[in-house]
Parts: sequence; C-alpha cells; structure tokens
Amino acid sequence: MDQLSSKKHFWKGYAAGLGTVVLLVLAAVMAKHILAPGSLSFRDNIRLLSKYNTMISIIKNDYLEEIDTDVLIDGAYAGMADAIDDKYSRYFTKEQYEDYLENVTGTFAGIGVTIQWNEETERIKVLSVIEDGPAYQAGILAGDEIDQVEGTPVSELGMDEAVKRIKGPKDTEVTVTVVREGQDPMEMTLTRKLIEEDAATWQMLDGSIGYIQLSGFSGVAPKQFSQAMESLQEEGMKGLILDLRGNPGGQLNAVVEIADSLLPEGLVTYTETRQGQRVEFTSDAETILDVPLVVLIDQDSASASEVLAGALRDHKAGVLVGTTSFGKGIVQTTYNLGDGSALKITMARYYTPNGDFIHGVGIEPDIQVDMEEPVDAVRLTQEDTQFQAALEKIDELIREKSE
Repeated sequence: MDQLSSKKHFWKGYAAGLGTVVLLVLAAVMAKHILAPGSLSFRDNIRLLSKYNTMISIIKNDYLEEIDTDVLIDGAYAGMADAIDDKYSRYFTKEQYEDYLENVTGTFAGIGVTIQWNEETERIKVLSVIEDGPAYQAGILAGDEIDQVEGTPVSELGMDEAVKRIKGPKDTEVTVTVVREGQDPMEMTLTRKLIEEDAATWQMLDGSIGYIQLSGFSGVAPKQFSQAMESLQEEGMKGLILDLRGNPGGQLNAVVEIADSLLPEGLVTYTETRQGQRVEFTSDAETILDVPLVVLIDQDSASASEVLAGALRDHKAGVLVGTTSFGKGIVQTTYNLGDGSALKITMARYYTPNGDFIHGVGIEPDIQVDMEEPVDAVRLTQEDTQFQAALEKIDELIREKSE
C-alpha cells in the first residue's frame, strides 16, 4: 500500500540529513574548481546531492523495515549505470569488483578444483583437480563431493556462499569435509594458493596436427597459449586448429598479444571513441605462424574472439570454419572508484583491420558448418561436424604446402 507523507513528516526526515547535505554542498563547492570537461555543472551538483540525501533520509526514517545505508548508496550507483541502458556497462560493489578481477586476470586464491552443484545430494561435486594444487596434494579426486566448509553444510550455505568461503587470501587455511563413495567423510584442512584457470588446453592430433582450445582471453591466456605453441612446435606440428567456439572474449591486450604470435607485421584491430579518437593495436614481425591455420568459431564466439578471428581473416592468415560469430564490436573500460568499487562502461567501437564494424553482425566463417548437437557434448568426436570439417581443411592445406 502506497501512502503520501505529510509535509511535516517530510521536513522532519529532511532535517535529519541536513548536516550531511551541508557537508556534501561544501564538497561540491570545492569540486567546482576541479571539475573535468563533461562533468556536471555546480548547480547540477547541488541539485543532485540535495535530492540524493533527501531520498536516503525519507527511506531511512519512514520505510517499514530498517535499511542499511550502504545498500541504498550502492543501489543509487548501480541505478545510474543501469540508466545507460547498455548491458555491458555496470557498477561493481567492492565484493563484486574483486570477483570480476579474478575472472579477467584468470588467477585466484583457492584450493584448485573445478566444481558444479549436485542437486540430488545438495553438495558440491568436484569435476577436476588442478595438478599440484592444494586439493591435489590433499588427495581430493574428481567425483568427490564437498559436504561442509568450515563445519557448515553446503546445503545450508548454497553454491555461491560455499565457493566464497572456500576461496580466500593466499596462504590461509580452509577446512572442508569431503565425501567419497564407499568411504567415511574426510575432514581436510587445505592451505589456499594462487591458482591459474585453464584458459588454453592443447594436444597433438594424428598427422602432426596441433589443436588448441582457448576458453577465454584472461590475463593468463597469452602465457598459456605461448606454452601450447611451444609444446606443439617441439612435437613437429605441421598445421594448427585453433578452437574459439564458446569463447566469450576477455581482455583486449591479451588477444592482441596472442594475435601477434600468429600474424605478420600489421594492424590487429583499432578502436574509436565517441570523440573520434583512434587507437591502433598492431603485431610485429618477430613471430609469425609458419604452418597452415584453421580457426573454429560459432555463435558464442564473442568480443576478443572476434578480434582475433577478424584479424586472421583480413590478413588471410587462417581459414574460419563453423557458424557466424556473436557480433560484439564494442570495448569496455573499468574505472576504479577509489573505495574498492568500480564502474565499467562501453567507451569505444572496435574494427577489424579492413575497417569492418561487426557489432550486431558477427563474422561469417569461410566454411559454414552447422552443429546439431551442443559443442561441449561432442567436442572433437565424429559427431563434432565442425571439427571434422576443420580436420579436412587443415589436411588439404598441409598437402598444398608440401607440394
């Protein structure tokens, strides 16, 4: 039920926050002399701060339930980001920003397992264990289930909270209770360490064909890609299949570094801001792939994946196989707001070396191959028709090069 407040009650709430308004006004007066171009005018600052404080005062005094002021403040910041009406722009609280940084850097302090929620047992199932990580050293195996974290059942915590408690600062301890079929529950105390995600996985296929799957372009991706290339080249790689299917993208600098190891000297991509400022990203001539290359893309290959695919296409350095990519041709920048929170906003468009803007359009493959089954369910099998087409093409290219 909505109810209008009387003027008397309104001013009571407003007066309660008057002291804060005075401080904010003083801050605005000081900021008047250092406002950057494009910032609010002094008058707009006063109007914004006054209304902002009035709303908080009303909610704090008159709302039926008690509300944490920090929740209101974060909500106001998030609302401002939402008002842009851009799904790629958002406000991060301190905790959200820490999680975001883990994703973009590809490193976190934890126990070294990949997991999923088991609905039937209400436990966390271990899918794989990173070699030499804390879980590996403690003897945890794929298929084990984590039942408790620090003595609290994960069924009570839920997946997100349990994962948050398993993670923590490097060199600190966490105690988990592990359930293994046919054995009594095992309580283990593990010391967290820095863990790298598996951004790149690779193997040598029959016919000396190298295969690299890039799951993302986090901060660790260039190093892992370099390790993959070095390993495959030492084994005598004659051709390379690069799998970017399902790759949602990541850091622009990471994809440019990887592109630099595959392309001849020249433009990888360039960005342009609203003001027309152009920034170019280039490759040098120090490392150039000297074997045929086929790149797998699909409708879920996005952003940085499309930067790489577009650059390889425009330089005629690789053949694209699969389906048209996602079509994300815009770049975001994240600004630290000084208190641990952050703002991520779209600030530029990016273009392929030939000047194509692929946002909402995507990149068409040279060889169109649709998939009847989900890629992850049949990857690298006979049912993986895209992979089979890539194999045929790389064999053809290898034969042509040897003739």
